[in-house]
Amino acid sequence: MGDTASCVCNSDRTPQYKDDAAAGMDSVMADTRSNSPRGNLNRHRADLAPRPTPRTPRLGETLAQRVARLNLGKVCADDDADDVAIQRALADGKAAGLAAFELAEATELATRTARRRKAREALAAAMASREEEALRRALFLADEAALDGREVEGALALIEELEGHAVGGVAATHRAKAVARLELAIKSRGQQELEEAIDEAESTGLGVKSQRALLAEARVTLKMVNARRQAAQDRRRRELVSEES
Repeated sequence: MGDTASCVCNSDRTPQYKDDAAAGMDSVMADTRSNSPRGNLNRHRADLAPRPTPRTPRLGETLAQRVARLNLGKVCADDDADDVAIQRALADGKAAGLAAFELAEATELATRTARRRKAREALAAAMASREEEALRRALFLADEAALDGREVEGALALIEELEGHAVGGVAATHRAKAVARLELAIKSRGQQELEEAIDEAESTGLGVKSQRALLAEARVTLKMVNARRQAAQDRRRRELVSEES
């Protein structure tokens, strides 16, 4: 009887011992996996995984300021933002009391946008009037606004057409001299010569594609000359610092 009870008790306890042993083995295996190189790597990857980081409000930031900053960021990131959206974002930023440096990028964007709008309006009016000088002035504005070349193709073609029927005059002579001066400045690669030739060419309103291509080449050449000059100055400054040390 005693043996029977002992067997029953042992049989009742055996599954518990097995479960405890299995749990202990699982714990050991988990520790082993976690301490293995692969386990450490997986844990490291998990730590490096990107986590959402919601924008934390600045200390003392009001709701109006937060909204204004978000709107300014949106219009500055939008290449096709129009005047209305930019001016609205600027007005909201000023009303919210944002600092001037926070409005600087949007202010500059508004200036560029207004300049492009003015150049497009001038191009449209000049194309409608078919007046050569108006077309050249519009092209000058387009250059200042850095309009895409495709936007001025119609004006360039019309100027070439008008020049083909026009008799040479003082303006044509000035343009010819400006082109010749550009060619000489590009060959000389002198900074002052390039700057003066570019200024003269822009003021005369070059309207033929070949002339405008020459003007573009002069601008690129001037940038290269300035970059090399700046690099030489930086190198000389580093040499002086090295000598003093």
